[in-house]
Amino acid sequence: MTSSNRYLNTEVDTSPQSEKKINTWFLNQPARSLPLASPTTRPESSSQLSPSFEDTQSIPSIPTSTPPILLPLHTFLTSPSSEASDVLHRHTVQVYDTTSLSQYLNERGQGDLVKGEEGSGGWYDWVITVQVKGRGRGVVARGDGVLRRWLLKNPLHPSIPVSPHEYPKTPRISPDSDWSIVPLNLGPDADFRACVNLLSEEGASRWKLDELWKKAQ
Repeated sequence: MTSSNRYLNTEVDTSPQSEKKINTWFLNQPARSLPLASPTTRPESSSQLSPSFEDTQSIPSIPTSTPPILLPLHTFLTSPSSEASDVLHRHTVQVYDTTSLSQYLNERGQGDLVKGEEGSGGWYDWVITVQVKGRGRGVVARGDGVLRRWLLKNPLHPSIPVSPHEYPKTPRISPDSDWSIVPLNLGPDADFRACVNLLSEEGASRWKLDELWKKAQ
């Protein structure tokens, strides 16, 4: 096979014109600017780009007559840094003074309509409702456990002993429950009753408790 002469020629052109050509060939090329990094292409987490839906929702105000003993619980339920924020929608926390409604229903013989895991009882004077996060089986049970464990570790009254266990046991809640009632231990001298109602999204739509308690306002 015959090779072309241009590949076999080993002579070097040393003329001034050639040397000038060799030394300046790269200067004749148009300058290539490096692409600048666009600030919009910088990887950002979704939380950095925009606030979450939860953060943009305001916390409903509570009645001015809310008993002080319930305020630490309300702070726990609505604080973005508490364990409750992992399982509960903070912006759904509602506090209701149902005293007038209780009196009205008792007069009608309907004072035992609220039933919880511990059985039926009279109507509560103060009711807190909150929707749990997630959908499907077990979401109410999970929220119920978080709330009850906090109450055992942070009693609402000084006379109530603090649980010595790091992870206190709580009542077993059916994974299919869409509504759970947690009665509040307010101490031996409390002159009113209070509870927290935990509902799933489906339970809130099904039972419409907020519509019932709003009648007391």
